[in-house]
Amino acid sequence: MYGGDTMRKTLTVFSALTIVAVGFAVVLLNPVGPSVIPIAGILEGKVESDVSFEVRFWSNFDQLTAGLSSEDVDIVVLPISIGANLYARGFPIKLVAVNLWKSFYIVGKDIEVNQWEDLAGKEIYTPHGKGQTADVVMRFVAAKHGMTVGKDIKISYASPQEIVSLMSAGKVQLAALPEPFVTLAMKKAGAHIVIDLQELWAKETGYKDRLPITGIFVKKGFFEGEFSTFLSAINALKRSTEYARENPREVAELTTKYIPGMPFEVLLESIKRSLYQYVYAGDVKEEILEYLKAVHSVDPEAIVAIPDEGFFAQ
Repeated sequence: MYGGDTMRKTLTVFSALTIVAVGFAVVLLNPVGPSVIPIAGILEGKVESDVSFEVRFWSNFDQLTAGLSSEDVDIVVLPISIGANLYARGFPIKLVAVNLWKSFYIVGKDIEVNQWEDLAGKEIYTPHGKGQTADVVMRFVAAKHGMTVGKDIKISYASPQEIVSLMSAGKVQLAALPEPFVTLAMKKAGAHIVIDLQELWAKETGYKDRLPITGIFVKKGFFEGEFSTFLSAINALKRSTEYARENPREVAELTTKYIPGMPFEVLLESIKRSLYQYVYAGDVKEEILEYLKAVHSVDPEAIVAIPDEGFFAQ
């Protein structure tokens, strides 16, 4: 099989070949929202691809599982933690690469925070519910500092749009948000960044100041049965991620149509504050597993089992 370095060499050779056009499209299942940014180049035909894509969007867990159960879905983009749980449940998926490493910040309004200990006794809002990246990092750090969630620090949940509205109304002082909602809170609510969660993670763990947030997964049948087409597809996804990094203004303009109500200026600033970088999972396996172990240690329900070697496309 292919490790990270071997797969990278295989892709380099493969990309130099002339590919006969296939008679079908690679079906890509992608979350609605900011995760469209690294695939904007594909959606808008801005990057070269030897295969065509049919992009379908999911916005909730039921849509995701229904899409994964469809035999024609080939590749899916989703949070690393969700992918690990789906793998544990028997879904035939493998992690190919991580494409988002930086997106989460704690923002505050009318409050001063200089270090983690300043959050003692405070309430922090974060999107949706337990198990997402910001929630996990905060619980992990709280435990390391001897703080009990619910007693020494309170974590509350709401949609990111609602959190920004509550902060604008002066009803929320602290929120742990992903981009572009960090930028939206700064512009609409007058909030400011008080803690970079990626830097906090690095400080507490000794790893790099980044988090394996979102990954590109492949269905096992497509990986094993259509390997040459798979290689061509992920080559295109890699180029699209690089295009997003190198062309933030153009990508922000392209993305506005896929994220209704999110202004161009907000998207542009949020892209500059995020880290979209395509890294093969096999090259950062230890980093991914350590993150999942941290999630499991603070919330065993969030990660039901640490994945084995079969989780990685290699």
